[in-house]
Amino acid sequence: MLLAVTFGIALWAQSIQSDQAAQERMRQVREVSEKAQEANAQANTQANAIPLWGGPDDDPTLAADVFDHEAPAGAKKLAGRAEKLSKKGRHEEAIEEFKRALAIDPQYYEAANNLGLEYFAAGHPDLAVDTLRQLTKSHSKHVLAFDNLALILCRLQRYSEAEAVAKQAYKMHLFSYKAAYVYGAALVNQGKWTDDAKQALRYSSARHPEAKELLAKWPQK
Repeated sequence: MLLAVTFGIALWAQSIQSDQAAQERMRQVREVSEKAQEANAQANTQANAIPLWGGPDDDPTLAADVFDHEAPAGAKKLAGRAEKLSKKGRHEEAIEEFKRALAIDPQYYEAANNLGLEYFAAGHPDLAVDTLRQLTKSHSKHVLAFDNLALILCRLQRYSEAEAVAKQAYKMHLFSYKAAYVYGAALVNQGKWTDDAKQALRYSSARHPEAKELLAKWPQK
């Protein structure tokens, strides 16, 4: 099973412009992002699960993430055990199980992706970023790791890096609601109210109501 980060992320906007109108727009962006974070946190608590993207707004399986590599049964068993531990909040133990699965099969993409997410859930953001960044290099045709890396960079308020990664994911799969939303939100949180950001948010608003709220705050020319 492929895990993904929930975009319940407080995309805290930076004060990029000094005029009062710009500051007010950024305050409104912050409110929208915090509301999304609270809603997803509540949903995750009710589901007794770690933060996953999950839910009815998930993208359908992307052609770019249909894997032609079949992991051995032993590696799959360890990864399945890791997922169960993760849902119980036992992230350090889940990390070890995913490592054991990857020791059996270093090409096990799903396990490597999930290991990156477990590092983040366990409070090791640098390891999470390093793991997912390496995965985007070694498996560049798969969009999932790009989405997850961009989401984690947003959580870390590293918006310029998130923009670059999300842009790659968006170009790889223009029909991905996730990639479009992350790309648009990363731009807006830097004060970049661009046509690209608007287009991405308009598309993603079909699945992500918070995108509509960001669009409603768009500065008037």
